[in-house]
Amino acid sequence: MLLHFIVGLSLIFALPQSASTTISNVTIVTADVARYEKFEINFDVDTVAENPYMPYDANPPAGVEPEIGITVEALFSPDGWQTVYTQPAFFEQPYSHTSNGKDHFIPEGAPHWTVRFAPQEAGIWQYQLRVQDANGTSTYPTGDPLTFSVSTTSANLHVRKGFLQVSTKDPRYFEFQNGAPFIGLGFNDRLLESSKVETDFANYEAHQINFLRVWMSELGINGSQWTSWASHHYPFDGYLPGVQYDRLTTYDGGDFSIRLDDYNPCVYADFWQGTLPSQPNTTYVFNARVKAENVTGPAGAGDYGFIVKTADWLDTGCVNVNGDAVTTPVIGTTDWMTVTGTFVTGSDQYFMDNIYLALQNTTDGTVYVDSAQLYAQDDPNQVNLIREPANSHYFFDPMKSALWDEFMTEASDHGVYLKIVIDEKNEYLRNRIDADGDTTDSGSNDNFYAASDTEVGWLHEAWWRYIVARWGYSTAIHSFEFVNEGDPYNGNHYETVKNLAEYMDNNNPSQHMVTTSFWHSFPNNEFWSGAAYTAVDYANIHAYVATGWGQDASFLEPSLVETNPQYIRTGNASAYINANTDISDTITPGGIILQEKGEWIIRYWMKMDGYSANCPSGSDGSHVRVEWILDGGEYWGGSSGSVPTNQTGQGELCTAPDGTYDWTQFSSDKDRDGNTVPLEHRLITDNDLPYTLELKIRNSDGQSGNVWIDDVQLVSPSGKVLSVIGEFDVTHLGEDMAWSNWVYGAVFGGNSVTGAKKPLVRGETEVDMVGNQSVNPDVYNDLEGVWLHNHVWGQI
Repeated sequence: MLLHFIVGLSLIFALPQSASTTISNVTIVTADVARYEKFEINFDVDTVAENPYMPYDANPPAGVEPEIGITVEALFSPDGWQTVYTQPAFFEQPYSHTSNGKDHFIPEGAPHWTVRFAPQEAGIWQYQLRVQDANGTSTYPTGDPLTFSVSTTSANLHVRKGFLQVSTKDPRYFEFQNGAPFIGLGFNDRLLESSKVETDFANYEAHQINFLRVWMSELGINGSQWTSWASHHYPFDGYLPGVQYDRLTTYDGGDFSIRLDDYNPCVYADFWQGTLPSQPNTTYVFNARVKAENVTGPAGAGDYGFIVKTADWLDTGCVNVNGDAVTTPVIGTTDWMTVTGTFVTGSDQYFMDNIYLALQNTTDGTVYVDSAQLYAQDDPNQVNLIREPANSHYFFDPMKSALWDEFMTEASDHGVYLKIVIDEKNEYLRNRIDADGDTTDSGSNDNFYAASDTEVGWLHEAWWRYIVARWGYSTAIHSFEFVNEGDPYNGNHYETVKNLAEYMDNNNPSQHMVTTSFWHSFPNNEFWSGAAYTAVDYANIHAYVATGWGQDASFLEPSLVETNPQYIRTGNASAYINANTDISDTITPGGIILQEKGEWIIRYWMKMDGYSANCPSGSDGSHVRVEWILDGGEYWGGSSGSVPTNQTGQGELCTAPDGTYDWTQFSSDKDRDGNTVPLEHRLITDNDLPYTLELKIRNSDGQSGNVWIDDVQLVSPSGKVLSVIGEFDVTHLGEDMAWSNWVYGAVFGGNSVTGAKKPLVRGETEVDMVGNQSVNPDVYNDLEGVWLHNHVWGQI
């Protein structure tokens, strides 16, 4: 992608140019720090780079213009350069910030470069700054490195514990670097406004709520998701606001422009992100680079053409003449051109009116918008206040980033740990750039789930680098979640998450954890336990009653549930089979895997009343059994067997006794008479690699009588017994949240014999937003937090 900018009109690209890259004005912001606290320095860089948000790359993937960016970083060492930590820097715009129910940011001075780093050892540290751009590599200082001192213990009780990690003692849990356990207690939340976040986080701390799942992607820092540019009537693109982009008419090789036409005659800022902050009695300059094609009119009386204007609200056709014109109309056909104009805010106006880019009073025509800039006329730095309209995937919003700085500070101050969703899988632009760097008409998540050697993969890594540079210092980050509810069976999704995890391992000195989430299922063998994805730190499951296991953990069809105590061995239900009903019902959820070498025993209890069968091939007894299927069975290269089986492993024959008898136990290593069966007919795994397992209750060829099965157990080679599965518990998962949490953890958690051998987090459960809550509304009347304590019990 070629990026060209209007020199002097865009803050973020109006950088000084020189024959050599130099670093100057180095200022230490935080002179005295303790271990795990933020050490921060600011400095200026004189560079030829066109785009300070993108890293320098002389040979980027197809679609990325070579050498447009700049790589700025600091090298830190606690031991005389025997150990070196590389911390990326970021391009920062300072703001003055106030909030009284709405955040108000006003640029304060020129942008500069910032390094934020959390030293993890006490003592004297050395550091050096390094810059690479098209002019080469420069360092500062050129002589002896700079130094700073780190004390042992932070005054912040939360920070002093260090960063979060998977427990070194128990794979079910997280712990801090000082060894203290982390028991996460919380829910999904939205971080949108800083004064509310400050109040909420103080409240959470007072009530021992310490774990939130939040969306950084919701503020649209790194792409078109929740764009600053909105349309009155253009439809949503799935769950994200839609904007009419064009890929064929772009400025000098750019990926996209915004198109205005009869269908979508206007866009306006900054609807989804809140109106733009302003200062009273101030003249603002607005510039936009546009191209017109056959713009004709008028449709009625008055001026016509493409116009920029401020207005309270135009109607859906954008034809109202109310509002104030900022630019003169553009008509006819033009090449790419810059339109410019000014407007003045009112005497008490701290937020701007809507700013419209509109085709007004026209009969035909199309206008394409490439870039836009808005700044105070008296600002010598011309700091841009508005988001890039067309190619926002090459920029990071500095104002929304500054808002997230506030959120991070509050989280650190109040001991609230954030599980941060960092991207949107359906982001429009990156879904429409293919592996060759070409734009496409239709979007595909396979474009978004991109390899690192593609334009989109390269953009992902630029975003991850920015996250590490700006917020990687924070101990309040629990982890980064790649996307919310991606495709559970898309290998490209898996690979991109692995790339993120490995990127954080290799480029983030703080080693924050990484995960992702899926909109259904638990791809345990494919992903969570896959040998290729060990860098992914913990497992994540989204399960509501409607989209998870159903209303209970019995895994039985309603017709097979027996609740009469006379026919239950333990618990509150058993499985019932009528002899005349042929069944083949799976009693395990998807995602059950075995990861231990040796023999696995399946055993269960069965009770019969007058059962008889028409057994095949001259066999006798009954054809009721529990069947195990490993890796899909023989057809898919796996294996299978019946419990009980016979000495020849012929599951198609009757292998269980018939008649009438009380509770009797059967086991996969014995036949119905208690004789040991040959090894080749038993469930034995040759190694510790994951194998998928499915258990079924089956009946066929029955003639009369009834059967009950209970307490089906899976026993690992080391003697651990799987809970939940085969207990046929019918407790409603929407009525007992502790039970709901516990059963998922017992089956898929780090200590389960069938789990992922890593911590498991319920990313989304039945406790949801008030407006969407239908199963468990009473939790919102629980002012004493009993349901939260139940959540803790369920996790423990």
